[in-house]
Amino acid sequence: MTVFSHESFADHEQVVFFSDEAELYPPAMRSTGVSIAYNLAVTVFGGFAPFITTWLIVQTGSALAPAWYVMLAAAISLSALMMGRNLLKESFGRCSTMS
Repeated sequence: MTVFSHESFADHEQVVFFSDEAELYPPAMRSTGVSIAYNLAVTVFGGFAPFITTWLIVQTGSALAPAWYVMLAAAISLSALMMGRNLLKESFGRCSTMS
């Protein structure tokens, strides 16, 4: 039951993310822009995550090193979100998702 509720929450969260991200691109290139951005992020952060976390544990000697990696990724994501919000305000004079 817990797994089901977590999966359900994650799915709803992704719907909001993709709708926000789609507004960053003009309609003619929306699909391409979203797919390139998503696939690059999955490749870099998801594909190399086992290598990076193993390397961090070996270098630091701490089993908590992957937590720092996740926090760094979250900080980068938050800063990108804030820059994207400012870009929407400058481009369209509004930010429909954050008003």
